[in-house]
Order: sequence, then structure tokens, then C-alpha cells
Amino acid sequence: MKGTSLNSIRAFEAVSRHLSFTNAANELGVSQSAISQHIKNLEMSIGCSLLKRDTKRIALTIEGGKLAEVAQRWICDIQHVVESLSLGNRFKITVAAPSIFTISWLLPKLNEFYSVNPDSKVELVTSDSPSFSYDRNLDLVIKFDKEDLPGFDLVGSYKSKLLVVASEKYIRDFGLFLGADNFSSHKLLAIQPGPWLKNTGSSTWSTMGNFLSKTLICEPQFQIYEDVNLAYAAALHGQGWVILDYLLVEDDISSGRLRPMPDVSCASDIHVFQRQNSLGGMLIIFYEWLHQKFSSSELASFFLLESQHREDSLV
Repeated sequence: MKGTSLNSIRAFEAVSRHLSFTNAANELGVSQSAISQHIKNLEMSIGCSLLKRDTKRIALTIEGGKLAEVAQRWICDIQHVVESLSLGNRFKITVAAPSIFTISWLLPKLNEFYSVNPDSKVELVTSDSPSFSYDRNLDLVIKFDKEDLPGFDLVGSYKSKLLVVASEKYIRDFGLFLGADNFSSHKLLAIQPGPWLKNTGSSTWSTMGNFLSKTLICEPQFQIYEDVNLAYAAALHGQGWVILDYLLVEDDISSGRLRPMPDVSCASDIHVFQRQNSLGGMLIIFYEWLHQKFSSSELASFFLLESQHREDSLV
């Protein structure tokens, strides 16, 4: 690919996103004929067609799709580094996490981080939507599953526990769970209907559903919610039991707002991913703080907590 112009790759990247010469030209501030010439030069340099053209639309060839994936990631990484080096963003980091984790765990603890890092700015993004794109300018991603993220490195994995919890009000009104034979008299606040939570599309709920189905001899009543935050709020207001990670209800349990179902729990994991080639001391500072908070959780004594901590990946 000797002699290939970076401008040609930039032009192709814009066309691959817009699938339009006109929109790509407008974005880059050049003429449509210039974009067309860049694509032609690039195809000649590579020796294959990158686009399928007809009178109505533009589509990527197989080769074009492969190049587009790399080119878009390359442009995104460059933009991210440039923004991180600018004075206004030097102390800014962007963190993506499920909304239930952000609301229940991260937000209540951020003031503590700001108190010792007053110049920092942590931008929080929720990742609940199935269409959420991890190609955004994210620094850290927190997930309950370990599935690889292109462009990100796994930097920390933490063992936790899934619990079935209910409020004191619910337990007063309906009685404490005593065993498998009376579970059918209780209400479980679920995200989606089962069967028996096995096919909810959530690895967390499926794991607990599989565990409960082997432990209990009868199914509970179900109250279905579209959002885990609603199920969590319903549990706090005494409407039933809900399956949640211990880290999310740690404060609720210690304060007595929620109580765990005796002898019912199973393992879960929380994973932290860092964007490859991310720069900046604030990113290291925030991750070290996050690691310390995970490791100092009462989970360390309530359950066995194990952590995998790779500091060299952040250097």
C-alpha cells in the first residue's frame, strides 16, 4: 500500500459511515469529485474494489467492510487522543456502565472521588440499550459480563454474589422466606417472563434463574418489569423479592432497607474495560479509586471477594 494517502483513507472512512459521497464531502469540507478521486486512488493502490456503486445507492464490498471497520476505529482513536490532550479535557474521563450500577453504586460514591480530585470531571453514560455503541469516546466500561469489546482491554475482574432481596415491609406483610416449599407464596420482581428466568437475555438473571430452578421445588409468582431499576424500586417499596448483585444493594442491606433471602445466592462477576491507547493520569487515578472501592467493599467479609488487578495495562 506504498504511497497510499491518509487523506484517501479518511475520505473512505467518511463514505463508509454515510454511504454517501455528498454527505462525506460535506463532513470533510471538500468537493464530491475530490472524495470520488480519493476513493479511486485508494482502490487502485490496494488493487480491489471497496464500494459497490449503482444509480440509487452505495454499498461496501467485503474488502471495503474490512477496511471500514479498521479505518473507523483508527479515526475514533485519533479523535479520542486529540481530545484527551486538549486542556479542557485533560482531567475528563468518560465511563459507561449499566444504569442500575451507575444509580445504585457509582453515583453515591462520586462525591468522595471529587473531594480528593476537585479538578476532575467524570462523564457517565448508561449502556442499557441493545443498540448502545461501544465505539464512542469512552475511557472505561463497566459490565456484568466478560464478553470482549473491540478496542478495549480488560483491566479488572471482581467476584461478587447475586442475592434475592426484599424489604422489611414486605417481610412483615408476607413473612420471611423459610424454604423451597413456601416460595410459591412469594412474589418475584422479574425483568422479563421466564420460563423460570432462563431465557431473559440477561446473563445475571439467567444465572440466578438456573440456580433457583435447581434449588426450589416450585415457582414463585411473578411481577414483570421492563427495567431493572423499576424492579429494584418496587422491592424497596415492599412489593416483592428481586434478584440483584450484592454490590448494588450493599448499602441497603447494611442500613436494613433490604434483607437477603437466607441461603440463596450464586456467584457473579463485575468487569472493567479500558479503551486501548487511552492516555491521561486522571484515567489511572480514577481506576485506582474504583479498584480500591471494589476491594474495600463489605463483600470482602460478607462473601469471599477476589480481584484481578493489572496495573501495567493502565501505564
